[in-house]
Amino acid sequence: MSLLTATIGVLAAIANAAPEARSREAILHAASYDGKITTLSLKSTGQGGFELKPIPPPATDAGTSPSWLIQTSKYLYNVDEALSGPPQGTVTEYEDGPQGKLKLRKALKTNPGGVHGALYAGGKALAVAHYYPLAPNSAPGAVTSYRIGDTFQPFPLINFTFAGPGPNPERQEAPHPHQIVVDPTGNYILVPDLGSDLVHVFSINKATGELTKRDPPLKAEAGSGPRHAVFGKGGSFFYLVSELANSVTVYKATTLPNGAGMKFDLVQKTDSFAGAFAKAGKPVPTEAGAAEIALSPCGAYIIVSNRKDNFFSQVNAPADSLATYSIDPTKGTLTPIGTFSATGPVPRQFALNKKGDMAAVGLQGNGMVAVIQYDSSTGKFGKKLADVTVGTQVVCVIWDE
Repeated sequence: MSLLTATIGVLAAIANAAPEARSREAILHAASYDGKITTLSLKSTGQGGFELKPIPPPATDAGTSPSWLIQTSKYLYNVDEALSGPPQGTVTEYEDGPQGKLKLRKALKTNPGGVHGALYAGGKALAVAHYYPLAPNSAPGAVTSYRIGDTFQPFPLINFTFAGPGPNPERQEAPHPHQIVVDPTGNYILVPDLGSDLVHVFSINKATGELTKRDPPLKAEAGSGPRHAVFGKGGSFFYLVSELANSVTVYKATTLPNGAGMKFDLVQKTDSFAGAFAKAGKPVPTEAGAAEIALSPCGAYIIVSNRKDNFFSQVNAPADSLATYSIDPTKGTLTPIGTFSATGPVPRQFALNKKGDMAAVGLQGNGMVAVIQYDSSTGKFGKKLADVTVGTQVVCVIWDE
């Protein structure tokens, strides 16, 4: 064998090696309820091993209760829920530098209760869902929005009206907006409202960033508690996860002419556990609550996290679940693939990397971030690659890519 032939063989073997066997490095950011954003480095250690650890300097101060992070190519945005201290939240923009180093650019004191945010209007504006009342004795639940320039410039506040307590009076005593979803066309924002069993629809003025409410909203099943949602590939189907019913509901989504709103037709409803409890012949724990929903990067699968279902718990090792479903590309319907361990308790949120071979899970129950192998060809999760403790109650983790 010639030296050239041998060299070509070695290079081919490296190119065809499993992803976890190659030298890889990634940066992540994690928000925790102790007021910190922690920047993490994920590095391969060889032979399929990975190491996940914080990058010095210490974690970035981010208000009292940072709840949601938004990544762009240049900036990181933080929404502060403000669960403690004065009833005043914050929206913050950081410059995202080398190795994920964050440098404060601007911040605005705003209403408390912000649990989710999203950029819209081509990144020129930011909308935030406020789960809690904006101040003592004030109207409950709202959406705030801001034009992004040299400063955050607030648009008029959007308060939600409330017809009365829902079927679950402990959790549905008021409107509770929980997420901002931008539709694939960029023409609408949708807001799941856990307290009202509605998904509100707003049209976007792309020139100014202002939002206009469009009726009727999507009416979810009474008492279901809509929490988060995602559009399927192409935007024809809308997948809604409901926390109180532990369900995933599929709707056919149609955009109405002249920016008049959106129409939703029920397609399917299934549980958020991919049928795991039914197959095992076990009752679903009363404290279980569905949390996050996401579309896989390839667009072929839906993934849902479940909190406090304890499906994979062992003695002194609590672990909740991640459920996966395949999508029928024509009908939009879901077929369960399987239920997999989140590797820890209370997976409030998770994020897949762009390549679609890893998922980072924010474990609110133990303050850890776990990175789990994911197979985008099958929709199945594999082994835990690495984890690290970053703070008290990790509520959001994202990939810096």
